[in-house]
Amino acid sequence: MVEKLKKILNKFGIKPYIIRIYMEHFYNRFRMLLHYRRLSMFTDIMIETSSYCNRRCPSCPVSIAPRVDKIIMEEQDYEKILNELGCIKYIGRIALHFFNEPLADNNVVLKVRKAHKLVPGATIAINSNGDYLNNKLLAQLKEAGLNRLYVTAYADNALKRLNNISRNATIEENNILEIRRAPQFIGNRAGALDTIEINETLIADCYLPSSQFVINYRSQVVICCNDYFEKVVLGNVKQNSLLDIWYGQAFKRVRNTLKNKNRKAIATCVQCNYYITPYEKRHLTTDEIRSYNKGELKLR
Repeated sequence: MVEKLKKILNKFGIKPYIIRIYMEHFYNRFRMLLHYRRLSMFTDIMIETSSYCNRRCPSCPVSIAPRVDKIIMEEQDYEKILNELGCIKYIGRIALHFFNEPLADNNVVLKVRKAHKLVPGATIAINSNGDYLNNKLLAQLKEAGLNRLYVTAYADNALKRLNNISRNATIEENNILEIRRAPQFIGNRAGALDTIEINETLIADCYLPSSQFVINYRSQVVICCNDYFEKVVLGNVKQNSLLDIWYGQAFKRVRNTLKNKNRKAIATCVQCNYYITPYEKRHLTTDEIRSYNKGELKLR
């Protein structure tokens, strides 16, 4: 039955992992509304536990400005983040990645276990290129409490190796594992990449700073998941609590500026071609940006 459903979805160009991501997003949003009685709580927190990535993918800023050194987020900062999430009984998603490769961290299993212990109501997820994954590590991550492992294969031989890992995994391990071949990517990572020439700024709001909390390996809170170069830093968890930062003036200014569709006023957003609302997300081409700004292209 599951395989038949996958074939139907693939026939229409719909990837099963996309369906799962959207279902999880709206489910978490609904849970947040019931639990906190407000929609302004972030539903997704990204914690970059280390700086290093072994790959130089053209769709990632690491390819043009790699972090050579392996810098691990300070343990006291990581524990502080988790303790604060535990205190507010956080029930959203904890993603242990940003622009790093999380499985390159020798202590990734311990970090997953700690997150699961301190924030038991959260969904713990990891995005990985899969180069460090094997059946032993997959079993350890599942046992530690990982709920989702999204693995993107950037080459056919990598995909073959990952599928072999899946075949040798248990049913329970495969339940947390989602493997995909890297799709065609036309995003420019908020202008960090020159994959697309942006002749004019997109006149649109952006949902990310209203739903997503991103902490890099230096414990800085940046505006969104595309801000690799830390153009807009909204706080640091060393000095302030998560909620003080989230409800602070810096975040409020960003959200209000975006609500007014004034991306030009935000350094990270000027050249960004990412259009995202609670209902739709897509990367726009130069022509689509121009058409949308003129009101000719209608998006949800």
